Amino acid sequence: MKPFFTISDPFLSKETSVDPMGIQKIWTRLAHEVFSDKLTTIANDIRIFSINLFHHYFICKYYKEFHHLTKDKYTRLKSDKYDLKDLKLGILIFLEDLTTLSFVLNKNNFDGSSIPGSLRANGKLSAGDFTLAAFKESGFLKNQINLGMAGRYKGPLVSMKILDRHINYNPTLMTQLEEQIVQWKETELLENHLYHFITKLLFASENKGYPTLDFYQFKDKKAWTNLGNSYMECFGKRTIPRSFKKYFKSQLGLNDGGSAVVYNLIDTKNISSTPVIFRTAVKTCKDPIEQNKLQRIVDWAPILSHAEQVLRHISNPDSKSLDSVQKELEILRDAIHKSQPPISNILIDRQREILNVVCNDLDYINWIKGIVEYHKKIMNDRGGGAWLSITEKNGIKHNFSNRYDFKTSKEYLSSGEWHHSYYIPTLKNFKTALG
Repeated sequence: MKPFFTISDPFLSKETSVDPMGIQKIWTRLAHEVFSDKLTTIANDIRIFSINLFHHYFICKYYKEFHHLTKDKYTRLKSDKYDLKDLKLGILIFLEDLTTLSFVLNKNNFDGSSIPGSLRANGKLSAGDFTLAAFKESGFLKNQINLGMAGRYKGPLVSMKILDRHINYNPTLMTQLEEQIVQWKETELLENHLYHFITKLLFASENKGYPTLDFYQFKDKKAWTNLGNSYMECFGKRTIPRSFKKYFKSQLGLNDGGSAVVYNLIDTKNISSTPVIFRTAVKTCKDPIEQNKLQRIVDWAPILSHAEQVLRHISNPDSKSLDSVQKELEILRDAIHKSQPPISNILIDRQREILNVVCNDLDYINWIKGIVEYHKKIMNDRGGGAWLSITEKNGIKHNFSNRYDFKTSKEYLSSGEWHHSYYIPTLKNFKTALG
């Protein structure tokens, strides 16, 4: 698996609509100072988090037995490299597909809208026969090893030290996880059905490379009916046991420090804006070290947001030339100069790069050209293309129609909003699930 799991990673950011100024690298670093790498923009669903934890618990408990059953039968699962990593990843992909299939086949009774791969699974069911496989390169999703349930949530699990990037498990923390799993009574039956399904059906596969199982070989079997029902009994609803809620809050670091201050300020019924939450957190945080981390976000967020707004404004298809948008962009430039953060609060070089690009004494035309050139470099380094270019006569040639939320600079500034989330949407989802 590639070590990503924040949306700022270049692996996920080749889409032309994401992060035009490379600022996510900055805001995620600022946020990680507060939240300790345990929050991401994509691992934001407690139910899927729970499914992942159960799957890793299951694999940790049985992988040695599974290796004994498969090592002499499947040529692609013989390697002991990385502590049987290929076998673990194969079983993990297979469990994900079983989960997705369970939700798809029970979609009239359970909400599976957040389950990755549901659309592809629906398509395969409609097309007819298909095969599930316990192999790291298989799965309903293309590149499922990175973009599936386990891939999206691996980063936080590694940060919690439950496992490492080679799927080696921490014995002490896995014991703690097992203590939580056994309190979730419905998982006992699911575990038994999974064990039977894998050892009696999947490992009966005659495929030479790795175990496979044709859907139409098991769809009418009682073993599959029992398994699908057990998955829905455990994870069909979005609620989780109270003890597991406490476990999550502890593991995600939401009980202490600046992260706890921010988390406790989130009201899921009367939602405040991201700027209001962080400014209030600075005022209420009692720990000076944690307060400084929160203050750094409050200091840097406005100028980072303004810098991105400049690029988004000129890339609006209605912007035809630099002259036509000068009045609007001068308003933003003035806001940028008024919101310059303390230089002492710089954590990474890209912060200096952004300051040099947007805070300088160049004339208007060269200021904008510098911003566009920086944007072009960011996009090219990522493997994408620039949203726009400047012609010889200072016209604006548009290559991409971007999302544009504000018609004028004054409308943007009066909103008081920031373009970057600092993981507040993820925390709101967690607060809804965990309380």
